[in-house]
Parts: sequence; C-alpha cells; structure tokens
Amino acid sequence: MIRENEPRAVSLGYEVDRYKLLAFVLSASLAGTAGGLKTVVMKFATLSDVHWSMSGEVILMSLLGGVGTFMGPILGAGIVIALQNMLADKVGAG
Repeated sequence: MIRENEPRAVSLGYEVDRYKLLAFVLSASLAGTAGGLKTVVMKFATLSDVHWSMSGEVILMSLLGGVGTFMGPILGAGIVIALQNMLADKVGAG
C-alpha cells in the first residue's frame, strides 16, 4: 500500500517513515547475513566481492528474472552464473 500511494497511506494514519525504515533495515540485515554466510561457506573473501561491478551484476540478475517476483531474481542469478561458466570455458585465458 505504501509503495502504490504513499500520501494515501499517510492520510490513513500509517507511520510510513517507520515502515520504510523497517524495510531498509531488514534488507540490509539480509544482505549482510548473505555476505557473511558466503564468506564462511567459501572460507575466503576477495576484493571482487566488494567491487562496484558486483552490485551491477546483482541488478542484472534481478532484471533478467523479473523484479516483482520472489523467484525471478533466483532464476536470473541462475542464468547469469550459467552464462559466466559457459563463456569462461569458451573465451578463457588460453
């Protein structure tokens, strides 16, 4: 409701700023947890994980799969990773 019509939500008495802050904090918490778990599972972290191009890659994954769905970004991530693996074999350094 807030996303579609914020002024209406305010006029209905919802604390819009509070809900927006809650959404931001939850999003940041999940992203931080995912990054921490990736480091624990892989047992290393590289500088490419924090390079600006990584955020562009995540946006590409979301756009490929569909932004408005839950499974869309997961599908987009699968497509991007599959393409990276396929092209790395064909284009490689050798």
